[in-house]
Amino acid sequence: MGKGYYISKHLATAAMVLAAIALVTIIALSAVYNREKSKSTAKFSNATTSPVFPTPKTSNEPWDRYRLPDTLSPQYYNVTLWPRLVKNANEMYIFTGISGVMFTCVKKTDLILIHSNKLNLTLFKGHHAKLTGLSGSVTAPAIKTSWFQTETQYLVIQLEGKLKPGKDYCLYTEFTGELADDLEGFYRTTLHKQIALIVISYFFTLETENVIIAGTAITRTIVGPTKRMSTYLIVFVVSDFTYINAKDKKGVRIWARKRAIEDGQGDYAFNITQPILEFFEKYYNTSYPLSIALPDFNSGTMENWGLVTYRETALLYDPRRSANGNKQRIVTVVSHELAHMWFGNLVTVKWWNDLWLNEGFASYVDWNQLILYDLQRAKVQNSTGAAVLKMLSEFLTEPVFAKGLSNYLKQFAFGSSVHLDLWLHLQKVGVKLPYSVHEIMNRWILQMGFPVVTIDTRTGNVSQKHFLLEPEAVVDRKSEFNYELFVPIKWMKKGQVQDQLWLLQKSAIHKPMKVSKNEWVLANLHVSGYFRVNYDLGNWERLLSQLESNHQVLHDNYEKEQASILNITLALRSTKYLLQEYIPWEAALRNLNYFFQLFDRSEVYGAMQAYLKKQVKPLFEYFGTIRQIFHMPYLEYTMNPEKIRKQDATSTIGYIASNIIGQPLAWDFVRANWDYFFKLYGTGSFTFSRLISDVTNRFCTPFELSQLKCFQKDSAETGFGLGTQALQQAIEKTTAKIKWLEENKEAVLQWFLSESA
Repeated sequence: MGKGYYISKHLATAAMVLAAIALVTIIALSAVYNREKSKSTAKFSNATTSPVFPTPKTSNEPWDRYRLPDTLSPQYYNVTLWPRLVKNANEMYIFTGISGVMFTCVKKTDLILIHSNKLNLTLFKGHHAKLTGLSGSVTAPAIKTSWFQTETQYLVIQLEGKLKPGKDYCLYTEFTGELADDLEGFYRTTLHKQIALIVISYFFTLETENVIIAGTAITRTIVGPTKRMSTYLIVFVVSDFTYINAKDKKGVRIWARKRAIEDGQGDYAFNITQPILEFFEKYYNTSYPLSIALPDFNSGTMENWGLVTYRETALLYDPRRSANGNKQRIVTVVSHELAHMWFGNLVTVKWWNDLWLNEGFASYVDWNQLILYDLQRAKVQNSTGAAVLKMLSEFLTEPVFAKGLSNYLKQFAFGSSVHLDLWLHLQKVGVKLPYSVHEIMNRWILQMGFPVVTIDTRTGNVSQKHFLLEPEAVVDRKSEFNYELFVPIKWMKKGQVQDQLWLLQKSAIHKPMKVSKNEWVLANLHVSGYFRVNYDLGNWERLLSQLESNHQVLHDNYEKEQASILNITLALRSTKYLLQEYIPWEAALRNLNYFFQLFDRSEVYGAMQAYLKKQVKPLFEYFGTIRQIFHMPYLEYTMNPEKIRKQDATSTIGYIASNIIGQPLAWDFVRANWDYFFKLYGTGSFTFSRLISDVTNRFCTPFELSQLKCFQKDSAETGFGLGTQALQQAIEKTTAKIKWLEENKEAVLQWFLSESA
């Protein structure tokens, strides 16, 4: 998502001055999840450069905090934007604008903070803004001083006197900014690249006219007031796109390049959007409160209210060239973004620590809509938030869950909330639980990770333990719950579903789970809970015989053997029962990929290939093919936007790194050009952390571990930004793999040799 140039929380009125052009698209996304912290700022000849006052990191001043104070409440915004699509005398593309913010004083204050980034503001009597009262009886205090706080991206305005509670004021600014092609903020991109849009009409045009301003003929469009919303949902697009139009009250439109629309590439997305909206309206029991594909779009998609932006690859489908897999991706992505129209847009979170709720619900609902036939796959793909919410809906029951959601959305429509508000509304619907929803769910969302539940069918003992991929790792993050959870366990015995069990402590005896040698127990049915399950060896042996009809245990096996909970050969034995069915092979492929990354450079690889070829010959080609078509030229292209678009650079490197030959080349390339990639993606792109993960995925040797640590040390001055956690995780995973190989490599080799003979 782009970076902001102003901020609002409430009703907005936008008046946009837009130049009439072709072949250029400009996108602005305001106040988004991650903000640019680049040290460089654009210089403009027609605007005044302002001083930056540095503040020590220990400062607790309001302008050094990322949360705005609660002293002022914006009511609406009046914004004019004029993008100049011809270079100025300094060979730069720029835009100019005017902003009027009408706000109410809630608490007496002499300070105004408003977000501003990479803008040059016109000075009025030496200050960056003008302040006036909105009624005749209110006189605004004079401005004492104003400056930009770069780290927190504030325009700071200190006043000579205090603003009065209950009184309304207007803050007026004029500004100039650069229309750069850096995918940040208000940016430009050429139409011969790839972007597309879905528009679900809400914003309506009041007036469009051709006028002359400062000797320049332009087209001016005035847009009517919006609903109350968060500013990160606002988007402006100027283009010569054309569209497919729906003749219904929702006014669904798919916008894209004229050629793409004429070739029918928007038809598939057009045909699925209306049914998806109707599904969500029914599911949420709330009408749609208020969608375009873009050539260059850093985030892939963005759930802007009424104008959902996508890369073309996420929205357009060419019946002549696209694979069937593209259809699945389009349905999933469109469904996810439209789900945000309710969860995230109609009701949004008060602060980013609850962002998991927005994303979790979007993933959960599109999961319910699209992947009910394949919960195993959904478990693997979707977010932790979605998995936790799925578990919540399971133990509440879906009707209770849906009713609670509907009540919650109606209560907080066009406002914000915290996760506790949701727990309360779900509790009010009424269902018998061992503890309140609040008490149960806080243990799941306020503690990291998830548990592994161990069932001993010899005694009926059921226990839980914090799951760690590296069993000997030290967990230094304390938890008030001591990493104990209230675990809902759906289970069956010898094919018969039993009453749900709640595990409310570290360990408990549940006598019905004590079985004879002819019976077996299977827990976490349909992967409904966010936890792994382990059993005594006897029950594992009995479960292996059930794999021909029930494949759930497959994924759990690999997760636990990676964490040294389960014997490796027992996990491998589960692959002997794979059939020509999608679900078990999907789980197997995803988990066997871990083996390929570990062994494709060792003597184990040949034996593993031979075994898999014996199991299913058609799929052997999938495992055995090594693509050698990339290498250095394509890596170099990622630094040349004329060859590979900036939005696709990190994914291209990741794709090359997924190849056994390309991986070391990609790793060396990223290290050699770290300053470049960090400056471009390190503080503003969600794909940056995946770049580090992709180029280090195969690491499993002491030499590679030493390379990682050297890289961490040598690049510390540049920094790692959004990739900091990914780098630390790469070091931890590599350490765990080294130990795992020391303990299991020989056993794996001997097993594959014996089974492929």
